[in-house]
Amino acid sequence: MGLDLYAGTLTRYYTRNWKTAVQQWSEQNNVRCEIITPDGELGNENIDAEEVQSSTELWMEALISGLSNEDIFLKPWEENNEKEYYTDKPDWAGYGALVILSACLYSGKEVPKLYEKFSDWNDNLIVQDLVKEESYINSFLNGIEMWVPFEECMSFSYIFPTGKEANMSTVGQLESDLQYINKMRWNADEETILSWFDIEMVSDESNEDVFDFDALSRFAYCIFYKAVLFAKENKVPIRLDY
Repeated sequence: MGLDLYAGTLTRYYTRNWKTAVQQWSEQNNVRCEIITPDGELGNENIDAEEVQSSTELWMEALISGLSNEDIFLKPWEENNEKEYYTDKPDWAGYGALVILSACLYSGKEVPKLYEKFSDWNDNLIVQDLVKEESYINSFLNGIEMWVPFEECMSFSYIFPTGKEANMSTVGQLESDLQYINKMRWNADEETILSWFDIEMVSDESNEDVFDFDALSRFAYCIFYKAVLFAKENKVPIRLDY
């Protein structure tokens, strides 16, 4: 099961009124594509959108109530089933590269040269040492699955509208995390970052399952960067989809 990044309303997300990058490519190339949800079911596109929107708005009100205090005043974002969305596919390899890169930068350790497509970042000893810490480090090392559209930097555990508990944060926090990675690793400007989407990632043409680590991490970074730009402009959440 691959990993996509989605930025848009949760109503549109849960009604499956959006298409992954693979779905869009399949349509453009007349290739059949089926999306399988984590429980093994085909994605249901016939859910009542009004009901989903109403439930999501109630969930949002509870979230805002729990996060707000005398120093933090959070405004609800607009939920509907029509607002534009952004999506692309860093896949697990790209995400894993960002996890390992984060661990290396925060610990001062050397960044790897290569990344094997099907490797597990949880096996990386540097990652293992850092995830033992209970304090917040960054969105990737703390396993954040959704970023709500607030500029305030914070992280917390909460339930999705579906009831599943997950680690969450804010778009402002993700932006801050990305800025730190860029400052410590590349110090690239926006034009350069956006150009990374077309970067060549395969290290050896004879083995397409081995990536150049820095190229792969830059590609994935670009996707998260674009998602933050979109989420800030449109005041929508960002979440992992797998």
